[in-house]
Amino acid sequence: MTKNASFSRRKLLHGAGGVALGLPLLPSLLSLKEADAAVAAPGPKRFVFVSHLYGTTPRNTIYPGASVLTESAVLYPGHSVSWGKLQRSVSGTNASVAPALAAPSSLLTDRLVSKMNVMRGWDIPFDINHHSGGHLGNYAANNQGGGGSADNQVIQSFGNQPTIDQIMAYSSAFYPSAVRERFFIDGGIYVPPGPYSFYYQNIQTKSGPVSRVAANKSTSYWFDKLFTGTTPKPSTPGSPASTRKPLVDVVLEDYKALRNGNRRLSAGDKTRLDEFIGRLSELQKKIQAAPAVTSANCSPKKNAKDASGAFQEYEGDPTRAQQKYAIWIELIAAAFACDATRIVVLPAGEPFLQINGDYHNDYTHQPGAPGAADVLTKTNQGQFERCILPLATALDVSEGGGTNTVLDSSLVMWSHEHGAEPHYAVSIPIITFGSAGGFFKTGQYFDFRRKANDALTGVSAQEFSGLTHQRWLATVLQSMGVPKNEWEKPGRPGYGINFVGDLFKGRYLPDVVNKASEVPPMLRA
Repeated sequence: MTKNASFSRRKLLHGAGGVALGLPLLPSLLSLKEADAAVAAPGPKRFVFVSHLYGTTPRNTIYPGASVLTESAVLYPGHSVSWGKLQRSVSGTNASVAPALAAPSSLLTDRLVSKMNVMRGWDIPFDINHHSGGHLGNYAANNQGGGGSADNQVIQSFGNQPTIDQIMAYSSAFYPSAVRERFFIDGGIYVPPGPYSFYYQNIQTKSGPVSRVAANKSTSYWFDKLFTGTTPKPSTPGSPASTRKPLVDVVLEDYKALRNGNRRLSAGDKTRLDEFIGRLSELQKKIQAAPAVTSANCSPKKNAKDASGAFQEYEGDPTRAQQKYAIWIELIAAAFACDATRIVVLPAGEPFLQINGDYHNDYTHQPGAPGAADVLTKTNQGQFERCILPLATALDVSEGGGTNTVLDSSLVMWSHEHGAEPHYAVSIPIITFGSAGGFFKTGQYFDFRRKANDALTGVSAQEFSGLTHQRWLATVLQSMGVPKNEWEKPGRPGYGINFVGDLFKGRYLPDVVNKASEVPPMLRA
């Protein structure tokens, strides 16, 4: 094999009959200069969004104690913010940074805590009610339609807005070169209008109506698109699931040629190749296999190879929910390792807890009812332990043979629909992992609230106002390298719409609204 002076991961793409597999970077094939650069340079930036259904989160369980907030600064005259280093507490075999942010100590490690941020004080400053699109910037995608409150009528007048995942996906700053898939989105929908991701009808000109982006809840569907370049067709109802030659078999000759035919390939890189092929093969087997039956009443009629998926969009059984997200997590980790995509939207609506009654009406809508706070805390803890931490762990693997990991180059964003009371999005808990390639300071608890009497807002659960959610989305875009001129609208600082509703008027200082495109300096590394 002739050495290429500009050898890169993308040049390790091997094709066979229209099938391509992105192999990991192999340092032994690089020159000394290139190897040093690979160790020092971070990988491409990636973004993962995971939602938490409904919200209504007890404040004293999702946030660390006030004693953690050891530093403060004046953001604007009259508005100080606080932050401090997250403290990991260990009791027996369990660890925590807050009661709802707890897991076995083997999973919630000091290493992961150092790459984590907990943030309080990001507000959607108007009556949005239940929503799906608001997480990523399309606040009009809520369940009030064109009616509802006066606030919502204003929101609807702005119309649908593109969501930040799609702004990234079609930005040349985020994707400077071709990629297999710009994004993939799990098909999580629970209330009308349901979708989480929106973009322009005319992708090329970025014009026309803004509408929902197609999602798919089948891991098999996305596996085929990411790793074979094909769009699988749904099986005909009642017919057996389609089969195809395993991916690893298809690319095996190319893999063998590289592994056995290149004298410069080190023993370590051969092992790396073997492990990589093994992981993909195992992932494919899991996707093709039916989920394990966990109760006498559970008899899945479809396997995960079926395009409609074996798992439901909402898995009430916590064991099945954990199995479902374990496969999604493996798929995300493989996609990032292959650089097949850099954007994932993963709506997660499961409570990860066996619920007695209706989770929505009996608990999230009645947080003060006996036992409700305990259930709400446990649902947050369950999703944190069984979905968020495993995802962060799967991404915290070396990239390019250096000390930098895939997680270090990424931003994993876990966002809640509401704050401490239903239908009210003040102080939405936002927990992140990864520094987005060194953009964010990590291992911190940030409190952006302005703690003054004239900042109090709320209906039953009074809360100090903080910074606008539009500012957080603007910060995320900048952390991903997307410049302001690709998303900022004249006269509308921040991302999306610049609007403060009736219940919030006078609660925010003018600078908080007018400077919503600025990254809070204490967040920067």
